[in-house]
Amino acid sequence: MNIPEPKIDPDPDPGNEAGGVDAVPEQAPFPPVPPDEPLNAQMEDEEVPDEIQEPEEPDSGANVEDPSAEPSA
Repeated sequence: MNIPEPKIDPDPDPGNEAGGVDAVPEQAPFPPVPPDEPLNAQMEDEEVPDEIQEPEEPDSGANVEDPSAEPSA
């Protein structure tokens, strides 16, 4: 039984070769975060001081005196 010698493809697909379009850039813009860390550890902390936060306004026509009288959605 003759087994042919494997041949190297002279024109491989660009995404499947080393350094192709799927290659990770050498200079990443940020360090990678291990996948075992929670998502909130991967996100940038954005804390807004209480004096900047504004309370939400009730819906127009809402019964703010007796919320139990509101019709259900």
